[in-house]
Amino acid sequence: MFNYKDLKKEFNDNLVVNHYDALFQKFQITPSEQYIINKFVHKNSKILEIGCGTGRICINLAKDLYKNIIAIDIAKNMIKRTRKNMREQNVLFPTYTMSASRLKVLNMRFDAILFMYNGFCDIPQKSNREKTLKVIYDCLKKGGLFIFTTQDRDNNIENYKQFWEEEKEKYLSGKKKELGDLERIKFENVKTYVNVPTKTEIFELLNKVSFNIIFSDMTQRISKDMKKEIGNFRYYVCTK
Repeated sequence: MFNYKDLKKEFNDNLVVNHYDALFQKFQITPSEQYIINKFVHKNSKILEIGCGTGRICINLAKDLYKNIIAIDIAKNMIKRTRKNMREQNVLFPTYTMSASRLKVLNMRFDAILFMYNGFCDIPQKSNREKTLKVIYDCLKKGGLFIFTTQDRDNNIENYKQFWEEEKEKYLSGKKKELGDLERIKFENVKTYVNVPTKTEIFELLNKVSFNIIFSDMTQRISKDMKKEIGNFRYYVCTK
C-alpha cells in the first residue's frame, strides 16, 4: 500500500521536480487560482501554502504583494527548487521541508491555508487525509480560510464511465481498499498515487472536521480562459 515514504520518494524524484518546474514556467499562477485567492484572501493575511512544489503559486503571490507567506513541501528537492526560483524572482519568505500532518511544530495560526493543484489528493489513505484536515483546522485562526482543489470523480464520470465501473467492482469485491485510489507508474519509472474523490466524499470529510464550506465549483465555471488552466479541478473554500 502506498504510504508517506512512497510519497516523499515520488516528489523528490528529479523527473517529478522538473515536471512541476515546467508548470511553473508555463502557467505561473492560473486565472482560476488568481481569482479564488484574490476573492477570498486579503493581501495582509498570514498565509501558509502546503505542497508548494517548486513555488509556482507562493512566489507569484509574493510578487503580487502578498507579504506574509510561508511555504512547505514534503519533498526537500521541491523546497530546494523553490528557493532557487525565489532567488531568480527576487522574492523572499520562509520555506520548510515538512508534511502537512506536522504543521503544529510551526506553532503558528494562519488567516489562510492553501493546498492547491490537488495536493490534498496525493495524501495516501483516507485516515491520513482526515488527520491532515484536523491539523489544518487547528492551525487556522478563528474564521480562517482553507482553500484547496481536488480532481472530481463525478465530473469526469461520463468520459471514464467504464473505468470507474470497473474500479467500483474492485472496491466492492475487496480488491481495492478505497474507491478513487489510483496507483500508477509515471515519469518513466516513478510510482505515483492519487485519490480521485466525489464532492460528496469531500463534503463528508470537511463536515466531520467541522469546516464550514462556503464555496465549491469547477475550474471551467470559474475561469474565463481554460487554455491558461492546468486542468479542470474542483475548488473548495472553507472557514473555521
